Amino acid sequence: MNLMIDLETLGTIPGSAILTIGACFFDQSIGHQFYKPVSLKSQIRYGFTIDPETINWWSRQNKAAQNASFGRHKNESTIRSSLKSFSNFIRYSTDSSKIKFYVWSHGASADVVWLEDAYRKVGLKIPWSYQDVRDTRTIYSAAWGEGFYSKGKREEAVALLQRKIVPHISIDDALVEAQMVIMAKQKLGMK
Repeated sequence: MNLMIDLETLGTIPGSAILTIGACFFDQSIGHQFYKPVSLKSQIRYGFTIDPETINWWSRQNKAAQNASFGRHKNESTIRSSLKSFSNFIRYSTDSSKIKFYVWSHGASADVVWLEDAYRKVGLKIPWSYQDVRDTRTIYSAAWGEGFYSKGKREEAVALLQRKIVPHISIDDALVEAQMVIMAKQKLGMK
């Protein structure tokens, strides 16, 4: 079993404020999904940071992605509550941790590392082992070589998902990255 994580944040380093958490379980197909907007105000007391360059980057993104990350959400919750909900989602999906799973993100030093930092900041246990963390870019390069995006693999993954995908909406990005890992594993003859 595998878990793909994607965050939308206000920075590119651990400790950056988290706007949304998106995740999905997958093996040969996509399984349970998680999406949670996070209260920005709740993160200030824990010392999460906001990078002005990232705010500028967000101003140039698709309006739907901006609304998903910055709009008011009735299900928005504090960072601590969001992380507890995410841990509960993992526990539920893995039958109270009886099922081993690997945790993936797009970049070895990105989403998983940032989320682990958030768990530490708010004093919660990280719900996976450091030994089970995986990086999408490594498997993509093994399957398709360098320049895998220019080879149309993202577009192929979006088509296979059969739903509207908006880049920089964390759940959409998690679904696409998970589908690409499925495709890469098939290309490499892995289960």
